[in-house]
Amino acid sequence: MLAGSWTWQHAHNAGLLHEWVDEPLYRLVLHGTDPVWVIFLLSIPVAFVDPVWAMYGWILIWPLSVVQGKWRMRQFVRAMGDGTGGQ
Repeated sequence: MLAGSWTWQHAHNAGLLHEWVDEPLYRLVLHGTDPVWVIFLLSIPVAFVDPVWAMYGWILIWPLSVVQGKWRMRQFVRAMGDGTGGQ
């Protein structure tokens, strides 16, 4: 997940993305997997204390992904709706 975000960021910075990938779409895709890797990284120290609780913590990925997805989509629509495409 994190490597995919880094690759996407590098492709954007190097100008390797298609011309129709504007700034709002780039940000939407870039941060799409943030809840997954954040929860996973936070579960690592928990696993040292109790591995079962670390796995239960992974359940948080689903609701956080839903909330973050709605928030990011709202930002995307707002940026596209201002007529500039976020530029």
